[in-house]
Amino acid sequence: MKNELAQAVRKLCLAFPETEELISHGMPNYRKIHDGRWWVTDDPRYTTPAYMGHNGWLALEVTKRHNDQELRQLALESYRHFALKRMLAQLPDEG
Repeated sequence: MKNELAQAVRKLCLAFPETEELISHGMPNYRKIHDGRWWVTDDPRYTTPAYMGHNGWLALEVTKRHNDQELRQLALESYRHFALKRMLAQLPDEG
């Protein structure tokens, strides 16, 4: 389950234009290329990750329980918050 979830999150995040996967402190993280952070809404399920929280990063535990649609929406919201206009223009219409 954990590996399947990791693969699903990887596929989701890397589908956004101009994103990359980096390994930080042994864990994958996804960001728009060349600077920038993913941002998610304030929610009591989130924690502040060690070493990155001071930069505004948040972590959401999804290995115990998650909703695929919620993950997609949060990732998209985060991406839209930090993506450049040219990157946003590459997103498919949500229709």
